Amino acid sequence: MRKITMILMSLGLTFGCMAQNIQFNKMIDGIAAFSSDFLSVRFDGKLPTIKSVAAQLSNVQTGYTEQYGNYIAYTITPNEECIKVGVLVQDAGVVSGAVAKGMAPSAVFDMAEAQYQAQGASVYIDVTPNEPITRATIQLDANVDYEIALLAIGTSGDSAYYNQTVSFNGETEGKEGFAKVEISVQEVENTSAKLAFTVNDQTAYFYYLAGYTDNLQSQGLTDLNTFEQAVPQLLAQNYLQKMTSSASGTIPNLESNASYSVIALAYNGKNEAGGGDVKEFTTTNVSLSAIDLTQINVYPNPTAEKLVVSSLSVIESAELFTMTGQKVYSSAVKSNGLVIDVMDLANGNYILRITTDKSTQAISVTKQ
Repeated sequence: MRKITMILMSLGLTFGCMAQNIQFNKMIDGIAAFSSDFLSVRFDGKLPTIKSVAAQLSNVQTGYTEQYGNYIAYTITPNEECIKVGVLVQDAGVVSGAVAKGMAPSAVFDMAEAQYQAQGASVYIDVTPNEPITRATIQLDANVDYEIALLAIGTSGDSAYYNQTVSFNGETEGKEGFAKVEISVQEVENTSAKLAFTVNDQTAYFYYLAGYTDNLQSQGLTDLNTFEQAVPQLLAQNYLQKMTSSASGTIPNLESNASYSVIALAYNGKNEAGGGDVKEFTTTNVSLSAIDLTQINVYPNPTAEKLVVSSLSVIESAELFTMTGQKVYSSAVKSNGLVIDVMDLANGNYILRITTDKSTQAISVTKQ
């Protein structure tokens, strides 16, 4: 079974973050460590050394000023064992995603520190035990979910990691009706396809997922109801991110001649699921960029009724596809020419794939 190919587009979220919706996770760095709440026990010898290494994160607020733009303010309160903290404010899932994949929090912060130092800054802050400090990160995008990642470092070198997601209060007024998103699949080639998403005026945000059709179907993810139920788990696994407004983009590195499905679901300003969409497409065998027309002629093009195909080589087969990969015509030929009746086809662009005894070529044709 092939692994699901997940394609993500990173945009923002437009609803406020209430306290009960905040994600709060903790991980203890160290060898043979036991953790409970803010307590870590490291076995450095025969007897355990107990260190309460922690710094509480509180008073997380979002706001806006003309001077600093959008900002997130927060308070860090170190306990008696904490001597230094590391603070990162990144797009949601950046730090926690690396930690979830097995990277030690201290390693993530050290990598960030190297980048910050190159810009004359630091992720680490020296603190006085038990004395709260208030900080803010400015010039942020109001449409993006952020993550505050905190690494509390103690006198023994032990550390404790926490992260909290924060959203700005987006404009949801007037978006309390039925949300809807539609998918458009365009420019399908052998290793790529372009996706476009269109939302109605009641949509505050939407999610989408794309992957091999057989894999998604086996997990029930081409059914909108099942997809809605799976959204929390997919978010936790960093397979989804919230998207606002209409969007489009090209999916690269697809498998040639493979079937893919895309599913999307829209939510209104009250976080209620509305209308969604499911589309399937099949990538071609030959890239349009590799077209060689020297041996094959197709005319008239555009056409309203018939396509005439002639070739210096023997034509073995002819196939006609829509731009989303749906086959609408197929014929075995075994001659140097054929006529294809397209009168009953919908107007638009198609891909004509001609296989001869010498090569296979893809030709763009238009029905008008």
